[in-house]
Amino acid sequence: MSESGNEPCPSVDWDAGIGILTLRADAAGAHAQRATVTFHSRVWISLDDHARPITVDLLDVPDVVARAVPRARRGHDDEPVKRGGIEWLLDPDSDWVWIPLGAGPDRTRLVREGRVEVLLAGDQPLRVRVWVPVSGATDRDGAWTR
Repeated sequence: MSESGNEPCPSVDWDAGIGILTLRADAAGAHAQRATVTFHSRVWISLDDHARPITVDLLDVPDVVARAVPRARRGHDDEPVKRGGIEWLLDPDSDWVWIPLGAGPDRTRLVREGRVEVLLAGDQPLRVRVWVPVSGATDRDGAWTR
């Protein structure tokens, strides 16, 4: 699922020094009831040549989050759903969420256990924040880098 999308997320803040990635949507769902869901997950953050995040994969999302994410259609997994909020897709067979952030090939991938916080407005994500340890990363072939 870690392919890069064509449209960037409205706002991406990546602090590699402390391992915090924050994605913020525009004012989508501004009048809907809000809920914050916090959970631990395996996380993949794919980085481009300049160490900028281009995709985020959350591999262990709870049911309450999975129900809010549009399901990927086989053969169309690389087409994010455009309905406001942060663009994301769910693999319904594994509850794996894929969030495209920008275009370009991924050169390095952080593969970690992390803490995830999702702010939902109705069924639209307004903010996704991920905390991960940042020392070391894997390249596209899975080799460990420092």
